[in-house]
Amino acid sequence: MMRTLLSLLWTDQVGSTQAAEMALVTSVTVGALFMGMADFSATVNRQFQGLGSRSRAGWN
Repeated sequence: MMRTLLSLLWTDQVGSTQAAEMALVTSVTVGALFMGMADFSATVNRQFQGLGSRSRAGWN
């Protein structure tokens, strides 16, 4: 479905600009999602490491 929409937009003169813009926006969005997930994962790992060090130090 998406491939059909992109091919229809690409054959139209105005559609080629819209298709290129959609591809750019999609790639930026996917990149931002991956960066956000990596940051979230790092934050969760730091929190778990903090909990682990406190329990080993005797803070129960």
